[in-house]
Amino acid sequence: MQDSLWGIMNWDLDILVLPQFEEIAAFKAYGKAQKLPLPPSVQPYKKQPDDIDGSFLRFFKWPVLNSFHPTQKEGKWGVIDFKGSILIEFKYDFDQIQSFHKWIYVFSPDGKSLEIMVDSESRKLIPVPQKLMPYVFREFSGNEVPQRTYAFPFSYKNDIWLAGDATTGNNYVYNDSGAILFENDFYKPPGTGPLQVTQGQHHTVILRDGTILSNPTTDTFRSPGHQYYAYKREKGFQIYRGDASLLLDDYFEEVFFHDENGNSLAPLIHVLQNGRSGFISFSGRKFFQDE
Repeated sequence: MQDSLWGIMNWDLDILVLPQFEEIAAFKAYGKAQKLPLPPSVQPYKKQPDDIDGSFLRFFKWPVLNSFHPTQKEGKWGVIDFKGSILIEFKYDFDQIQSFHKWIYVFSPDGKSLEIMVDSESRKLIPVPQKLMPYVFREFSGNEVPQRTYAFPFSYKNDIWLAGDATTGNNYVYNDSGAILFENDFYKPPGTGPLQVTQGQHHTVILRDGTILSNPTTDTFRSPGHQYYAYKREKGFQIYRGDASLLLDDYFEEVFFHDENGNSLAPLIHVLQNGRSGFISFSGRKFFQDE
């Protein structure tokens, strides 16, 4: 802080953003942001004589979500990154801006509708299907009970959405047209791998690229714990990491995570490709005898 304005510096005391904001806040994992307090423990830092001037800066550690800060300028709030680049323009009230994991929500002034949903990783604006609006997480103030609902895009292409109530277990898979694809008692936190939905005898796997694999059986779905997966596509098996990203673009006739005695082959994966037997490391490196 300098002259009652906030800026951002790192732990080497390098100034990343010059003081220019009236207030600065930090996102929680979900819900409303928290404004930075000025506790008595805040230690001043005296600038050196060769700095611009001899004023004092106040600084202290504060957790942030993906290095984005809600900030106030000229009486209105927006969102900047740690370099000062603007993610959301300064035209909102503080209570309009909330977060849910990696997504930033900006609500209408009455809090009943969503004006903007931003993916803080890709910095992309994401339109929310109208049917999912009632599920969008928001944190109320006062005596109102916070909603335990959620709605967020599951696929990288934002064409598959998860929505529902994490408390009651009424959870749904929607497409981007707002149609329900599946209903189940699952709850899938974002970024934790493929979604598996079981309804009676029917088993479905949804990959993060939006691909839906219907009723894969034990010979087409193998998993050592929750770390790596193999799914059979039209051209053969593909191997996925635990976050459902592809390990390799290659296709394989067979994929084995265990030997014939059931022992794990980690950190290797046994594969058959074009009739050749070989191994893939967990980093994606291939080892074939004839190479």
